[in-house]
Amino acid sequence: MTNHETFKELQREVLKNKDARCAAHENELRRRLAIVFDTARMKENWSIRELAEHMGSSISQVRLLLHREIGGSLTLNTICRAADVLNIQVILDVPFLNKENSI
Repeated sequence: MTNHETFKELQREVLKNKDARCAAHENELRRRLAIVFDTARMKENWSIRELAEHMGSSISQVRLLLHREIGGSLTLNTICRAADVLNIQVILDVPFLNKENSI
């Protein structure tokens, strides 16, 4: 078994755990948002301070928004304000719940 196969097997085992699965999804979402927002910020040629000012937010909140690793708590409000000032459409695809396909 190669190292890649071993890693994939370990990853499958870890993701069987509900908490590990949730943490993995959170980390991936945080990483993607950080990349998109940081790229847009640099395209505007804004510093972190300038983005915070445009958002009406603190520098620490913007740093948290742009941080690609686990840690801290992002709110939907912070994400929406960043998306608004950077002209980014953030879409959260949540299944419609009805009697046939409830979660």
